[in-house]
Amino acid sequence: MVTVVTQTQQELPLQRVYLVPPDGNQVPLRQLNSWLGKIGPNTLTYTQLGKFRQDAFYTIPGAAVRRQGEVRLDFAINRVGFVLIHLPTTGQDLGYELKDPAPGAQPNNATLRTMIQREFPGFPVPKL
Repeated sequence: MVTVVTQTQQELPLQRVYLVPPDGNQVPLRQLNSWLGKIGPNTLTYTQLGKFRQDAFYTIPGAAVRRQGEVRLDFAINRVGFVLIHLPTTGQDLGYELKDPAPGAQPNNATLRTMIQREFPGFPVPKL
């Protein structure tokens, strides 16, 4: 799940979310769904970051988060290549090794919906 907040409404929606490994080859991440919202005026987020919000679910290969790289965002205007996160993230013992997917492979949609319902209750589940 990606959440961005901005003071400038025209920066949304995001144009692109992508993975950039050390070789610089940009790999677009698949957007599952997206929705716009607003931040309440009596919050620290509103005063520090802005009142316009976009949330979205994207898929990223699990093995990619264990290697060097970055997840970057291109906003509709003003910001291109904004670094959302530096990889690798903190390792987690899943009880199995994450492997790169075969070229063109896609996750099982039913499993993906179930995982989103479980891990992100209250958020819209993509219609896959």
